[in-house]
Amino acid sequence: MGLIRGLPKLRAEKDLVCHPCRHGKMVATSHTPVMISYPGELLHMDTVGPARVASVSGKWYVLVVVDDFSRFSWVFFMESKDETFDFVRDLVLRLRNESYKAMRAIRSDNGGEFRNSRFENFCHDLGLEH
Repeated sequence: MGLIRGLPKLRAEKDLVCHPCRHGKMVATSHTPVMISYPGELLHMDTVGPARVASVSGKWYVLVVVDDFSRFSWVFFMESKDETFDFVRDLVLRLRNESYKAMRAIRSDNGGEFRNSRFENFCHDLGLEH
């Protein structure tokens, strides 16, 4: 196909990027590496949602928890992000009862569902690094 006549040729100007756009393209620093030696020692978790369409049971959000050692994943469906703490608490307590090794840390983004006093107090009481 040929070029359309009469339209100016567009060029990308690297220097004409607004500050929020430049800031949004910055690469965040990664977590410090942790040596993992057994399953359940380090859990990564994040929530996804709201979905465009609710599930058959009316759930809009998903909590995904991944074990760093085995890459085993747990997926929980939620109606709202407020349910995150209850699912995490139940999973962590169940893993502590089923395993003879101690859980050391939980990694998550800085979402409000993970950065609140209930979650921080729970981690502190169990000796978990968050």
